[in-house]
Amino acid sequence: MTDEFPAMPDDPPDFQTKVFIDSNVILECLPLDQLPWQDIDPTGPILVLVTPTVLKEVDSKKKDGRLAVRARDFNRLMAPMAADGKPVVLTEGPPRVAITAARCRRIDWQQFDDLGPDDADACVVAEVLHAHGIAQNQQRIISQDIHLLITAQRHGVKTFHVPDGWLRPPEQHPKDAENAKLKQQLAEVKKSEPEFAIRFEAPQQPVVIYQVRPLSSDESAALVAGILTAHPKPAQDAGPFNQINYDSGLDKRYAEYKDQAVPRFVQNFHNGLEVYYGQVPITLVVENTGNIRADNIIIEVQVMGGWINEKAILFSPSGPTPPRIERSYEKLFVPPSFNIQSRVVGKHEFRLDIFPRCRNFSAQCEDFRHGQEWSFSGVLWLDSHYARDTVLVVKVTAANLHGESSSVLSLAKDVRQIGPFDLIDISSRKPTVMPAIQSLIQEALESKRYERIEFYNA
Repeated sequence: MTDEFPAMPDDPPDFQTKVFIDSNVILECLPLDQLPWQDIDPTGPILVLVTPTVLKEVDSKKKDGRLAVRARDFNRLMAPMAADGKPVVLTEGPPRVAITAARCRRIDWQQFDDLGPDDADACVVAEVLHAHGIAQNQQRIISQDIHLLITAQRHGVKTFHVPDGWLRPPEQHPKDAENAKLKQQLAEVKKSEPEFAIRFEAPQQPVVIYQVRPLSSDESAALVAGILTAHPKPAQDAGPFNQINYDSGLDKRYAEYKDQAVPRFVQNFHNGLEVYYGQVPITLVVENTGNIRADNIIIEVQVMGGWINEKAILFSPSGPTPPRIERSYEKLFVPPSFNIQSRVVGKHEFRLDIFPRCRNFSAQCEDFRHGQEWSFSGVLWLDSHYARDTVLVVKVTAANLHGESSSVLSLAKDVRQIGPFDLIDISSRKPTVMPAIQSLIQEALESKRYERIEFYNA
């Protein structure tokens, strides 16, 4: 690129095409000598004019973190023109293109009702209108700025909206580079840390659960009568020859059953149904998917809007178990007691700290190897009186893990308000609607694994 056109007149009228550029053409577009000027005029020559306001705007960016290099490059480009006043050649073309500073007459702002010296766009338009040697039909502004282009058109100035092909390719901001570096450092750190995958096996949503209204006084009386009819006090022979088999405490135990246990059961009948029908099977799985073992891993589980239990809780509509006759010889045999010690947990095994119907529990392991899984299977109870979704939060921490790994399961509920006998047949006291945990209970009963079931206790 040469500094100037040989033997080129200084007078702007000698150029075929004259255009004014906005500061964003200098700062945001391709370098001036690389722009497709043929979009303006394929033959030329073209004279590019820079108004005083644009010169000031570009000069003000010399200390800008992103635009400083471009602003200084432009100032160096214009330096020869400042020395000899001649246009500086941008490209030999075709078309041939040169650039110079526009000479503008003094602006009388009183003649404009919509332009003012405090608005940079207004200043650029006014300077174009007052440029020396530029006929009105040659006035044309190139810009990205829509406001500037509209203002120019309003004053009869032709415009050229910069197309995408004029723009510089997207560039990385200094902060983007810093973020990329931090991400790379984080990735390197993660290579030396365990990684965890947390999975949930839960029912399809929304889960249908019930708000059960309490029994009325008539329904309570009918249910008490039905239970006592089904479970009368066992008959005993009080004769002199049957004293050894006579249970003298039966009358007291049955009176407590009749007057306390059964009425208490009936009073809490609706609560038992809400517990029974609010349970859903749930399985949590945590896997070490990284290449590093996890040292002293702690898995914390928290429930909001319900509780979690290891066993399915069975509610029997038949009522509490009635007392039976206890033979005298049965009382003579007392099972021996054993000192049962807790099994020592290996360092690759988990120790579970959980209580019945808890809202949070934890599991801990000293050495959780790569590819190893921990799983918990139980029941999750969804509170039908909790207005929001029931939420299960699992957090995993380890001694050699920065921060934590976590996952959240939100269970949407379809809460239905019903009466107790919409679920239970009062005459047979058997369920007419099967709960979501029916398969768990059925499997335990059929295999006689009764330890897998917990019976409801209000």
